[in-house]
Amino acid sequence: MGELDGRVACVTGGTRGITARVAIELASRGPCKLALMARTAPAEEPLDEEAAKKRIRAELSRSGARVTPVQIKRKLSRLQSAEEARQNVAEMRALGAEVEFFPVDTASADAVMGCMMSIEQKMGPIDGVIHGAGIEESRLIETKELADFHRIFDCKAIGGVALAESLPRLSW
Repeated sequence: MGELDGRVACVTGGTRGITARVAIELASRGPCKLALMARTAPAEEPLDEEAAKKRIRAELSRSGARVTPVQIKRKLSRLQSAEEARQNVAEMRALGAEVEFFPVDTASADAVMGCMMSIEQKMGPIDGVIHGAGIEESRLIETKELADFHRIFDCKAIGGVALAESLPRLSW
């Protein structure tokens, strides 16, 4: 038995990056329930990159678009992100965690609150939240447009406030 047995943890941004590593660490501490709230959904099947590149080239050609390495890389990167998410979820499950994915844009307070209600209905009372969702666009703030600032700030700040307001008082 671990310290998190049966507890429900919501992890925003939990399918990839550092926050996925945190979720994997939680899973290693006992059979917890992880509600991964993120934009990047895990892929259904393992990614075959060579086959994906061929398919992307064919799709671009059929559309009449000029096929360039940049276009292929851009489309492939989405598939690679989904593959990273799939591998992370598989690792969490292999450690004994019950894992569910909940798509959400944390820049929308209403979407976050609705998602939290869905999690509670599906997985039980929420014991805690780790808010790691974010958009990484490293540039000096004076070089950012207002829309850029809001895209980055809102998912962290608005989402964080909505998460806090959605939690029962005794959560961690």
